[in-house]
Amino acid sequence: MFRRASHSLIVLTLLLAGCGTSVATAPKRVPTNAALLTSQPQAARPLPAAGQDQGKGQQLLAKVRQVLTGATGFSSDVLAKTEGHWKQGDHVDELRHVTMGYRITWAKPNKFRAIVTEAPTALMKDATLVTTDGKNVTARAAGLLSILPIHAQSNDKRIANARNHTFDKFNPSTQMQRLTGQQAVWTYVDQFVGPGGAPVVRCAIDGVQRLDAEIDREVIAVDLGTNAVKSLTSFSKGHAVVEYTFSKFLWNPKVTSDMFQL
Repeated sequence: MFRRASHSLIVLTLLLAGCGTSVATAPKRVPTNAALLTSQPQAARPLPAAGQDQGKGQQLLAKVRQVLTGATGFSSDVLAKTEGHWKQGDHVDELRHVTMGYRITWAKPNKFRAIVTEAPTALMKDATLVTTDGKNVTARAAGLLSILPIHAQSNDKRIANARNHTFDKFNPSTQMQRLTGQQAVWTYVDQFVGPGGAPVVRCAIDGVQRLDAEIDREVIAVDLGTNAVKSLTSFSKGHAVVEYTFSKFLWNPKVTSDMFQL
């Protein structure tokens, strides 16, 4: 039983933080134009000159706030990429690159479910994490390790990500409150046509507390047709260090009473 519990704790740690999926690099300063992880995310774009925003960013923020107020929650596939010098709450010399894929469902106020869809090891694939209050987290591995669920607090440093962000800081409830609160200021950056043909607008977010001291800029992308969040990227000195990419985003998904139980 101890061995099963030990393996399940490993799965819980991997599920939340991607610990063990890092690619070590020599401890050195990363150029500001370096690509995040193994892909090519959007580089930091300069803010528009004074007056060019014309209130577009705040207008979009008002729309998102309105949708969020009336919504019961959302579901989405998420590709999460994180870069940092942290592992299970400890600072390490290696620069860690972590990539994880999830299928998530969030229901107000704090119900959350995530299933691992992309992982570098079979041990992590199809593992599930749930919480009903945003504080108490339960995870269950797939396959033979599914017998014993593991419980943890959402602020447990052992399950922090590569930037030492604990789950209570980056779960949907906390993020939505932080990014759309009354103190938030959205400034239009640019616009492009999304895969479905609808325009997608990127806005820089200011006036909010960053998740760590090195992050100095955050950019959110929103589909103007559906008000769906398409991406959220955090930058440090022009370099992307956290990137969430959302697909199949759906406001007000159908949920069942047992979705958030393991």
